[in-house]
Amino acid sequence: MSSSSSEAESSDSGDFESDEIEMYETEATYKIDSGILVAKNSDGTYRCPFSPNRKKQSFRHQDLLAHARGIARGKKGPLKVGNHRALVKYLSAELGDRPEFKQAERVRRLQQAVPPRVAKEEKRLCPWMGIVVNIDNRETREEDGFRVAAGAADIKEKFHEFNPERVDVFHDYGGHQGTALVTFKKDIYGLIDAEAFEKSFAAVGRGRKEWETHNDVQRELHLYGWQATEQDLRGRLGLLTEHLRKFSDLKTVADVVEDKDRINDQLVQNLVAAVGRRNDRLEACHERFVVLQNIVSEVDNLRVKAEEEKRKMEEKHKQDLEELHQKAAMDTEQHRNRMLQHQVILANKMRALEERCAEMERTETLMKQKNEAEVRQFEKAKEEAKKQLEEVSKQAELHAAMRYNQGLLQMKMIEKHEVQNKELEMQVQQQKTKLAVSQNRELEFQRVSEMLEIERGKIDGGGGQDEANNIESHEKTIKDLELKLADLQASYDLSDSMVSDLTRKERASNDEIEEARKVAVMVLKDYGAKDKLANKMMGEIDKEPWEPACRLRYRLHEEGWDIKMATQISKWEALLKDHSFRPLKMVEVTPNELKYEIKRDDPKLQALQEELGEKVCKTVMDALLELEEHNASGRYPVAVPWDFKKNQKMVMKDLILYLKDLLDGRKGKAAKRRRG
Repeated sequence: MSSSSSEAESSDSGDFESDEIEMYETEATYKIDSGILVAKNSDGTYRCPFSPNRKKQSFRHQDLLAHARGIARGKKGPLKVGNHRALVKYLSAELGDRPEFKQAERVRRLQQAVPPRVAKEEKRLCPWMGIVVNIDNRETREEDGFRVAAGAADIKEKFHEFNPERVDVFHDYGGHQGTALVTFKKDIYGLIDAEAFEKSFAAVGRGRKEWETHNDVQRELHLYGWQATEQDLRGRLGLLTEHLRKFSDLKTVADVVEDKDRINDQLVQNLVAAVGRRNDRLEACHERFVVLQNIVSEVDNLRVKAEEEKRKMEEKHKQDLEELHQKAAMDTEQHRNRMLQHQVILANKMRALEERCAEMERTETLMKQKNEAEVRQFEKAKEEAKKQLEEVSKQAELHAAMRYNQGLLQMKMIEKHEVQNKELEMQVQQQKTKLAVSQNRELEFQRVSEMLEIERGKIDGGGGQDEANNIESHEKTIKDLELKLADLQASYDLSDSMVSDLTRKERASNDEIEEARKVAVMVLKDYGAKDKLANKMMGEIDKEPWEPACRLRYRLHEEGWDIKMATQISKWEALLKDHSFRPLKMVEVTPNELKYEIKRDDPKLQALQEELGEKVCKTVMDALLELEEHNASGRYPVAVPWDFKKNQKMVMKDLILYLKDLLDGRKGKAAKRRRG
């Protein structure tokens, strides 16, 4: 018997290598025979030495043998198969010549017939509804005999335990028919309420079956009720039956569950699609935010760079202005010293001529005795001396007048420069450099021109022998001054070139800032909020004050006040776009600040104010000032990022913070939905 069992075991475990199994079997047999592994307890029961973790360690011989054979024929690996084969050999040797009792079969086949599943499921009316009949309607109205009974609200209140959604009662020409239709929710909870409704009537013997079998005496004044099914569509309950045919569908519970599943699947698909679209929009918004952040960073860098250049230019301008004033003071002092020297020279010449005239007058008495020729020659020399004296006097007066005029001219130039410096603070920094160069050029031109005039005056007025000897030196000085004028002109051209370069840089910076403004307008168009940050149309007429004014003013107009209001607004919008309409004036707010104001005496604005009032006129004036500030060349409304909380033009930093808060909020909502 043991040989047959081992053959069966070897055939069943043929999936493993027989050599490996035999190796484990030999090793396990040696351990059991040598007592290393104990398979028999002291009380005569047996245990499996290869399952030490089992709670039960006491088995009968036949039970443990069945366990060992089962694993020896199984496919739990060569180790377990070999070990349990050794256990089977040990237990078979322990059995010896004793008969082996077969274990009773634990499972029997079911011999009884099983009824087949009924494929047809009862259809019910959907939405779930319950029918109530035999409502007491014996009471009638005296005037017309019309039957009256309990209303829908009262019946719904009575059946509130079943959670009805609505109740319908039915009347014909004779009055209340004594029937009512109770409608429950469309979900599974409504079905539970409808079934509970039917069971409550069936439990007291007043369901559909009893209603159909009882006579009028048995029914008495008891209510009967049941859940509406397909059978009720063929009933004879009058208007209630017609109502069921019109407003209900026949469905099984499986159909309702399938519809609900389909609706839920569609909802899930819609939600998945919506989440996908939201994620796409969020990703696009993030990309645009990154782009905008880069643009803002570049704009900030350009702004810092421009401010640094502005600071350097202001410092340089201050230094140049101080040097210019110092140089002008030094030139003035030098000119004054030169004029004093010329005055001293002229005074000496006058004294010398006066002494010469006096000497000639003294010698005149001595000359009377000489001949007439000598007298005529003396008279001629005397007249020439007088002429030279008069010319020197005229030249002295001319130099004095030139000195006086030069002082006045320098004072005017200083005043002019001060006025130009005040105006320069209201202009761009590039114009400051240009004006400083222009002032320097003017002063240098004036100084050189004065020196030329003096030198030319020396040449023109030099009639004596001493002045004739210095003509060459004066001409050389004039040539040097003309060369200096040419150098000043070249320096002026170079300064113009530098100013042009700075102007181009400023225009490039302004273009980048304008591009950032356009991007901000585009972003706020999609994500702006009117109570925080949004676009504001500058130059657009506010129409809110127009409505009450036009309604009052044109209430009797033949076209209607609203048509007249639209015509007036269109007229003023077209007028604002006209460049010839510009009732503005420049006023000085502070010594360094100018701004535009509306001319209140403009006839068109006065006519509008008299016709529609101050508020309407103010909307036009505000729109005109906004156009002058934001789009004076185009004269059409433009979108400007606006901070509605602070009521001021938006700062780029506020836009970045607003978009960051918006993005963080959307991320938080998405995370909540995922956690939910």
